[in-house]
Amino acid sequence: MLLFVLKMQAQQVNENFPVQVFSDDFSSENNLWDYLTTAENLFVLDKGEYFMHRRNETKPYALVTNWKNDLTLFHIKAAVKLGPATSAEQTIGIIFYIQPDGKGALVFEINKDKKFRVKQLVGAYYKFLTGEVTDAGWVKSKFVDNTGEYNVLEVKSAGGINDFYINGNFVFSAPVQDYAPGALGILIGADTKAKADYFYVYATREVSSDVTANRQFGELTPNEKIEFLLAENDKLKKQIAQDNVDLIKQQADLKIATMLEQVNKKDAEIEQLKIEVNSLTTYKNSVIKDMDEDVFLTLSNSVKEQIEVNKKLNKFIEEIRDSLAIANKKYNDLKLKQVTDLIEQQKKEQAKKQAIPATKEEQKPETAKVQAKKEEAVKIADQPKVTASEKKVEAKPLSVKTRTAIKKG
Repeated sequence: MLLFVLKMQAQQVNENFPVQVFSDDFSSENNLWDYLTTAENLFVLDKGEYFMHRRNETKPYALVTNWKNDLTLFHIKAAVKLGPATSAEQTIGIIFYIQPDGKGALVFEINKDKKFRVKQLVGAYYKFLTGEVTDAGWVKSKFVDNTGEYNVLEVKSAGGINDFYINGNFVFSAPVQDYAPGALGILIGADTKAKADYFYVYATREVSSDVTANRQFGELTPNEKIEFLLAENDKLKKQIAQDNVDLIKQQADLKIATMLEQVNKKDAEIEQLKIEVNSLTTYKNSVIKDMDEDVFLTLSNSVKEQIEVNKKLNKFIEEIRDSLAIANKKYNDLKLKQVTDLIEQQKKEQAKKQAIPATKEEQKPETAKVQAKKEEAVKIADQPKVTASEKKVEAKPLSVKTRTAIKKG
């Protein structure tokens, strides 16, 4: 597809656009825009305004409406303004004629330096249609309001010609050939805060809000099918992102509820302590105040002295316990050493007995016994032998009676 872009400085579009075909004044959330809270983007409704914060510091972001545009004759009118400047390069504007392949579009934007520019997306790069390349296409205009009020940006397109207006004043015109009808929306610059009050589209005729509304998917052209599927994929991504945000919010709410419960519990404990303090105060005021000051002082000193005595006793007890523990350990160590030494001594004596033969003194009792047995055996052997007949006629000794003479006196 060839693109021919020529700069023109005269108003060219004379069509009337009486029919409003798209309208959003951001009074309530709908499915026409992105509502996101991510690391790089914050797009939310805020008191009837569309608040936008692009946190990425290098790349702009196109907020494309979900409204399907099939118009080549249209009039866009949007009220936008830049927020507090965190960067001198903040920009906000309208993007339109976004081609289905994402490689073509037109952008009309302003900055805080009372400048505007028109640029064309060609492939992956922008070509400036206004100003000079050295100025990044920016052109000074007295019609740009930089006091913090809304600027109304308008684009009228017919027959490939585009006229641009700022706050009702014509500022630039340029023709763009061979662009197919495309999506449109808001382009927010890198590191930019901005708001939109409304976004309107007008046409010369009534149109369907969706070019595929009256056709089945099978009846769409291949390009329309791709565009439809990409759009559905984007919706799913946005829904997933929103679901993640909702989940984080639920977790935060649960954590907050838990913390509030803990705070309430602490409050209840504090109230109980207050009751006890009040009770003690009542006792003090009703009882102690009537006590003689000297008596009270004496009692206080006695209590203080007793506390000091108790501290000393506790310290003394701890020292005794430590001493007993040390003594007990030493006693156990000594007893264990004695038992160990005794066992070792017995082992040594036993080993010595097994290794050394008996001495002569130790052998004497045994030798005497053996000698006695030998002598007895010799005596028995030396006795004369007696025959059996001799044993039979052995004479019995005679019995002799004797009388004992008694001498009479």
